[in-house]
Amino acid sequence: MTEKRYSDKVLDAMAMRLDGFHIDTAFQAEVEANMAANTARYRPFDGTCAARDRPMAIVGYGPTLKHTWERLRFFDGHIWSVSKAHDFLMERGIVPTFHTDTDISAHKAQTVQNPHPGTRYVMCAKMAPAALATVPDPELFNLDIYPDSTYDLRFPLYHVRFDASITAVEIAYKAGWLRQHWFGIDYGLQDGETYAGAHEGPAHIPVRIALPDGEYVTSDLMRHGLVLAEHLLNRRPTLGVTIHGDGLLAAFLKARRRCKIEQL
Repeated sequence: MTEKRYSDKVLDAMAMRLDGFHIDTAFQAEVEANMAANTARYRPFDGTCAARDRPMAIVGYGPTLKHTWERLRFFDGHIWSVSKAHDFLMERGIVPTFHTDTDISAHKAQTVQNPHPGTRYVMCAKMAPAALATVPDPELFNLDIYPDSTYDLRFPLYHVRFDASITAVEIAYKAGWLRQHWFGIDYGLQDGETYAGAHEGPAHIPVRIALPDGEYVTSDLMRHGLVLAEHLLNRRPTLGVTIHGDGLLAAFLKARRRCKIEQL
């Protein structure tokens, strides 16, 4: 929890709902152009993965990763990184089994600076072609974003409404990993930090929210991730999740008691 104050307005986290989250259609033409170019060039993700007998760690780039990443050195399972968590782990000698990103932003071409031949890059077809060119042999999938879009059905289509972390959770679940450990999936600021390190892209607008144990800080964008992560867990009752660290998402889910998680 952080005590840094950003404004006088505090949102009631216990009353937060999915209302008000809308897909921005301003990028639809760019998304569809990217999908057409990328699916013509790269192969589809076949949805199959080996060794499901061990758990899967989904690793986001939230600020708690700075305090929990060493647990991954001894993690007896597979690791699925998203966004800049890939290079964060690589710099510490930890090679992800899988990596996923979804953002169409041009700055994503700078995200993976240290690709590894032992990592499978499971990437969204809507990304900028320049971003996909930075990873070896990407395997593509689509996200069902716009109701009137036409998708190449050779490529898996997932119905995920938010970011790369939730997307990786859903893909891993559909591939058979029913036991997951979440690292750095926070959707909140900690000690004033939005991420575990440097991050390109637009700055987040801080928003304070109140839970029964006190106030926390998220952003106008990330607060949707809190509710959407909860929504995903409610739709996947066979998914067992352990959240590592003291980030906002764990506090939010435990306070609302709408889904079952463990916390370490």
